[in-house]
Amino acid sequence: MLGGTLAAPAVTAGGIAIDQVNGMNILPVKRFHKLVIAIYNSKAGNIVTTIRKGIYPPAEDAGLGDLVLAGQVTVTFNFIAGLDGSRFMQNDGSVNIDWDAGATGVIWAFEAPA
Repeated sequence: MLGGTLAAPAVTAGGIAIDQVNGMNILPVKRFHKLVIAIYNSKAGNIVTTIRKGIYPPAEDAGLGDLVLAGQVTVTFNFIAGLDGSRFMQNDGSVNIDWDAGATGVIWAFEAPA
């Protein structure tokens, strides 16, 4: 997996507002495509994003646990690439994401062929 940050763009169109209270559920079109997630942090401070481990089966690598991304700084884009079903897939083929209290911002999810 790769990660990195870029300065925030002027527009955050096309994304979905972070639902810190309920978490997010991404349902990829293809079960075995890799996911690329972009998160724009608009909170006045750092946020913590947790990509939840999958259910075995189908997630053979669920034993690796959750992926916790701490210290995502204010007004930045954070890109997480290479997420795949072998670690994060739930029974319905989705990927679950949670945030710490007070997290605000926008999320985008993109699929790349496996």
